[in-house]
Amino acid sequence: SSQRLILWKSSANERAECDAAPGEVVAAHGDDLIVTCGEKTALHLHELQLEGKRRMLARDFLNGTHLKIGDRFGQE
Repeated sequence: SSQRLILWKSSANERAECDAAPGEVVAAHGDDLIVTCGEKTALHLHELQLEGKRRMLARDFLNGTHLKIGDRFGQE
């Protein structure tokens, strides 16, 4: 079952070297949670909220999930 993810704070991040598929996690450590968007751009997620959970910083989100580089958002 998929859960909705609310993005509270993020910033665009140009990643010319990145050829990952849209929605793919390209960084997931410390305060860095970066997901590709396509067209060699990515979104650096700073503050987010998983459906039914509290709003949290990327670091706290990563500590509570098993996300790793190569995982994808938006897949069921």
